[in-house]
Amino acid sequence: MKFEEALAAMRAGKKVRRPGWVWEAAEGIHFGAASPWVVALLDMMADDWEIVVEDPWAKLDRYRCHKVVRAARIQAVTCSSTTTELLLVQGDGLLCAHTVNNDTLTRYTPVPGDYFVVYSDGYQSISPKKAFEEGYSLQEAVT
Repeated sequence: MKFEEALAAMRAGKKVRRPGWVWEAAEGIHFGAASPWVVALLDMMADDWEIVVEDPWAKLDRYRCHKVVRAARIQAVTCSSTTTELLLVQGDGLLCAHTVNNDTLTRYTPVPGDYFVVYSDGYQSISPKKAFEEGYSLQEAVT
């Protein structure tokens, strides 16, 4: 967007930037060692301004998961009107079928590669592959 559009966005309370620069209405301009006058002249001619899209959850506290769960990778998914059958790969490498009520899947429909997860209190859920593998690591079996 052009500089005039960037100014209008900033006046509306949005954060705008050019590559390497961030300009905020409340905080002024942030830049390296360049003079603010040089920056202002160059910025008025630039048409590479963009609105900064911020993470809406950035101000929430961060937590690290330390739960121990039981889980199996989903090999296949077969849906009916009321239930879904999951073909799971167990820890021993064997396959087993598990049927879940479709109420379990109201927020997310599993695909092969996702994980079926059982928490210590018996709660069952489906976890997308990426989220599960980033959050959990396999524990060695205790004998």
